[in-house]
Amino acid sequence: MSKINSKIGIISAIIIFIGCIFKAFHLKGATALFLAGNLSFSIVFIPAIIYNLLDKGKIFNSICCFFFCTVMLGVTFKIMHWPYANFLITWSVTVSLFLLTPIYLFRLYKSCVDEKYNLDDKLEDVFIGVFILASLSMWYLMIDINQIPSPYSLP
Repeated sequence: MSKINSKIGIISAIIIFIGCIFKAFHLKGATALFLAGNLSFSIVFIPAIIYNLLDKGKIFNSICCFFFCTVMLGVTFKIMHWPYANFLITWSVTVSLFLLTPIYLFRLYKSCVDEKYNLDDKLEDVFIGVFILASLSMWYLMIDINQIPSPYSLP
């Protein structure tokens, strides 16, 4: 990944953080900061990461980044009170929880330990996978499935 992409990601994350702080205290400019940071992160930085991962042949990782991007966009839609926010969040979390996380954990289980990938690395990856599983499970628990509109209905 280039230095420009790294800087865009860092700056976007800082802008998102500042926008969230401003929004929590109801300060002026919060919406503009949050929206600018989140859209630059989701539309510029994450697609650059996805492109790099696809270039390296890491298709599964790029799919995971795509669903992370849709969750971020769903949260942005929710905060901005735009339509289809619940749909984006629900389907992204559902696919990530019930499809991508089990595939990730199964791939970890099948991975071999060698000189490049030692036992400590594998345990660290398992810890990350379990953390992702627990986080997505809690997020899925907060979703009210009955309130999700069909993607075919008009907002």
